Amino acid sequence: MAKCEMAIMGGSGDTKVMWDSEQEAEVENARRTFNDLRGRGYAAFAVRTSGEKGRQVTEFDPEAEKLIMVPQIAGG
Repeated sequence: MAKCEMAIMGGSGDTKVMWDSEQEAEVENARRTFNDLRGRGYAAFAVRTSGEKGRQVTEFDPEAEKLIMVPQIAGG
C-alpha cells in the first residue's frame, strides 16, 4: 500500500489531497484534481519524501510519493 500526497499551493496556504495508489477511486480523484489544476495553469513538481531534488512533471503519476502544485505567477 503506497500513500501518496498532492500539496496544492494557494493564496491562503496549501491544500492536501491524499490517495492510496492501490485504491482506484482515490487514484482517479487525485488524477482529476491534477488534470484540473494543470488546465488552470498550475505547474506540477514530483518530489521524494527522502528530500531528493524534485522534477517538473506534466502527467499524473499515481505512484508519485509527493506532488506539489504551484499556481502561475503573474508578472507586473
